[in-house]
Amino acid sequence: MKTLSALLLLIPSLSWGNDFDYLKKQINYIYKDLNTKQIDSYDAYFYVEQLSDAFEPWMFISETCYKALIKNTSNEVYNKINACLLYKTAFGYSSEEIIANANKFFYILNILGEHEKSEQFYLDKSDIDKFNENSANIVKAITLMDKIENLAMQIKD
Repeated sequence: MKTLSALLLLIPSLSWGNDFDYLKKQINYIYKDLNTKQIDSYDAYFYVEQLSDAFEPWMFISETCYKALIKNTSNEVYNKINACLLYKTAFGYSSEEIIANANKFFYILNILGEHEKSEQFYLDKSDIDKFNENSANIVKAITLMDKIENLAMQIKD
């Protein structure tokens, strides 16, 4: 019975891990695409939608980690609670992978931001609304990431 309980607890973690792999895959796919072709407005729309979708499962885990850190900013929480462990591996498992994926992600945001500000950026009204909604979701994810990182820096060994 204990084995069954342990497996039931592990199954959601395995599912979330696949969602995080999806986030990393999307970042790498979009980064590669941006470096191989000139993008238009609908490419930008598609990339923002893909990033927003990829961050969706990440948000639940990250919010759970953030709430736990607000209650107790300690290594006990940050290094042992599943939500925080999953949060910490969203961009990779090694420090090199995390830095590389974070750099790619911020490169993507920079290119998409520049394109959006250009005179070449045009979407229909209905597409603009969805684009803005997806952009807001990404901003919300970045803001949450910043809050968690600020709390994590306060942790004393």
